[in-house]
Amino acid sequence: MIAEHRPRGPFREGDRVQLTDAKGRLHTTTLRAEAELHTHKGVLRHADIIGQDDGSVVTNSAGHTYLALRPLLRDFAMSMPRERRSCTRRMPRRS
Repeated sequence: MIAEHRPRGPFREGDRVQLTDAKGRLHTTTLRAEAELHTHKGVLRHADIIGQDDGSVVTNSAGHTYLALRPLLRDFAMSMPRERRSCTRRMPRRS
């Protein structure tokens, strides 16, 4: 069986965190001690998240709450930018 490495314990600097607001909107970011997440609903300091357990509820400067979770692999994959490809069909040459 392959051992799966999943971070455990409280959030640390450098961890990825997925914040979910009351309407279900997702904000994924990497935690840095001096950084802040700015949304149209206020500012959330990363220092307020560092040291909290996975599944904690954190509050931003305007009083709005967010659920802080570690993102799953599928969440990470879905947030990656997709490659654009041209879908034009080649027309055969006329003789």
